[in-house]
Amino acid sequence: MRPVWLPDGTRIAFSCNRKGHFRLYQKAANGVGDERLLFESETEEQVESWSPYGKYLACLQRDPERQNSANIWILPLAVRQKSFLFILKSEVEECDSSFLGT
Repeated sequence: MRPVWLPDGTRIAFSCNRKGHFRLYQKAANGVGDERLLFESETEEQVESWSPYGKYLACLQRDPERQNSANIWILPLAVRQKSFLFILKSEVEECDSSFLGT
């Protein structure tokens, strides 16, 4: 669901519900090799956008406690770091995030 190409065109990030709920994956854009699970949690995740140089991935994480509620999280990809909340939790669904830059 919602594939997003890395700005240099070499990789694709996408969401897929292979394990019962949506998780974040990436794969080489040319189709070579296996896909790689990027993040695993008990919530639904949806890919939003890559940062310009591919160091971060913005994703939407649905709140299982509140219907129609989601928050934007940033997932660092260059090093093993925990994802972090980009926008404070609110009563509305934040979505359609994108990174600015060249």
